[in-house]
Amino acid sequence: MAMITMNSQPCELTEEEKKELEQAERLQVVYDDDSPKMTKDMLSQFQRMNSVVVPVSPEDSRKIKEFGKDYKRILGSLLSAALNDSELIKKCVS
Repeated sequence: MAMITMNSQPCELTEEEKKELEQAERLQVVYDDDSPKMTKDMLSQFQRMNSVVVPVSPEDSRKIKEFGKDYKRILGSLLSAALNDSELIKKCVS
C-alpha cells in the first residue's frame, strides 16, 4: 500500500485541502471486492522503481561507510543536490 504523509504533499494546498487530507489520514482502510487486501503473492508482483544501482569505486565505498547507518538518506540528499546543480552536471557530462 502506498503511504502519503502530509510532509510529502506540495505546499500549494489550501488550508481546507490540508485539513481534508489530515482527516483522511485518520480513516481506516476498508477492503471490499473492488479493492481487496493485497496478499504477499500480489505484492511480490510489484517492482520497486525508486532504486538505482550504480557502481562506486572502493575509495568512494569507504567514504559512504563513514556516513554510518543513515547513508542512504545522505546519498539521496547528495544526489538530489548534484542533479540540481547545473554547473556540476556540465562538469561531469563533459
